[in-house]
Amino acid sequence: MTLRQDWNHNSFSRRRLLQWAGGTAVALVTSRILNSLPAWAGKRGPMVLSLQGDAYLGGKPLKKGMSLPTGLEIQAGKQSTLVVSLEDGSLLRLSQGARMVFGDPMESLRRDIRLAAGHLLAVFRPGGQYRLQGKTVTVGVKGTVLFHAILDRDDQKQSFPAKTQEYVCLCNGHVGLENAQAKSLGDWQTEYHHPGFFGTAGEISGKGFLFGHSDPEIRALMALGEPDLHPKGWLKH
Repeated sequence: MTLRQDWNHNSFSRRRLLQWAGGTAVALVTSRILNSLPAWAGKRGPMVLSLQGDAYLGGKPLKKGMSLPTGLEIQAGKQSTLVVSLEDGSLLRLSQGARMVFGDPMESLRRDIRLAAGHLLAVFRPGGQYRLQGKTVTVGVKGTVLFHAILDRDDQKQSFPAKTQEYVCLCNGHVGLENAQAKSLGDWQTEYHHPGFFGTAGEISGKGFLFGHSDPEIRALMALGEPDLHPKGWLKH
């Protein structure tokens, strides 16, 4: 082999080695990035599973089967019911003029859901990580059934404690709570309906009661999802 041939051979070998090393490094970085993403990343986005009445996305009418991108407000009519299916099969039922926005899933390892008005009944798949943000309270969710309401004048006809702005009922599961300043309000864990009241000062004391939801409504919502979405044995009615 001549000197030129030897040089060319060695140069080719070095290029192959560098290409292999570069490809391996890219693969390792990609693997680490993918492993750090939440389980639902890369899957289809939220979509309309069912709709009774009227609902809108960014002011435009929604229909069954439509996708729901991040950043645009989703609004259900006052007399309407909208059911949304999330990436992992979790279900959200919006009613009583609910207004909601999905946060960007790439900004957090949790799926952020911002509720600005109305009622939301949710069945979250165990293991999923979500953060449901209201006006005065934020609920950190890991596989939970819950009901969250931003109270309006019609709701206030109920016997809520003074200065109540939001009602949260942990129907089954475990959540962490924060106020609007991101200060922890502690954790809740229950097998069966733990209601609470919230205002600008945090949780408000008062005798709990069921409002805006029931066991049959939870069963009906679960029936729209996958059979293994969430255990049902805790339901009494």
